[in-house]
Formats: sequence, C-alpha cells, structure tokens
Amino acid sequence: MGCSRDPVGFILPLLPLFLDDVSPYFKTEPVRSQVHLEGNRLVLTCMAEGSWPLEFKWLHNNKELTKFSLEYRYMITSLDRTHAGVYRCIVRNRMGALLQRQTEVQVACKSHPPPYLRWWVSLC
Repeated sequence: MGCSRDPVGFILPLLPLFLDDVSPYFKTEPVRSQVHLEGNRLVLTCMAEGSWPLEFKWLHNNKELTKFSLEYRYMITSLDRTHAGVYRCIVRNRMGALLQRQTEVQVACKSHPPPYLRWWVSLC
C-alpha cells in the first residue's frame, strides 16, 4: 500500500477503493402467488446479481429458514399444508442487503376419489 499527500501536506495511506463494487439487485422478482399440489417438490430461487460474494437467507412467514449462505435456491422435496405461506429471500454482499418481494405459496390437497362399492348378489 502506498501513500499520498493531501493538499495541506499530510501523508495519507492509499486505501483500496472498490469503485466497481455493485450492490445486490434482483434480476427477476417472484410471482406474487403460486399454487402447488401437496406431495410435489417446490424450488424457490433468488435471482440476484451484484459484486461477489453474494449471500442468501430464506424466510417463511418472516421466520428464518436458513442462515446466510451461497445457496440461492430453497427446496422442499415434498410439500404439505405446513409449507403454505409467504416466502422471501434476503441477498447481501459487502455493499448492502436487499429483501426480495414476497411470494405466497398455497398448497392444494390431493383429493381422493370416493370409494367404489360393488355389491354382489347371489341369485341362487
């Protein structure tokens, strides 16, 4: 690291400036509402860009699901009714943090067909 003089003559260290650093921003926003069938897989993505490293955290109904990590996806392998609600991600880097627009996930229950009854009549 070098030094420079300010106009008054004081010696100042040259600090690295990160002029190319970009705050996180979202490439796309999630749909406002989505419906999925119970038992199906759900994959949510946080499509963000900005200066590396980007870190992501996932929330469900404003409760933390994950800690900050490099994983931009959140997956539920088999949906049930407890997974319904509002999901969001937070993305951050050294320039700041950003909260994604929420998406509401609704879980539709699989319907079971009515039982089929067959009556056998003896004609003897």
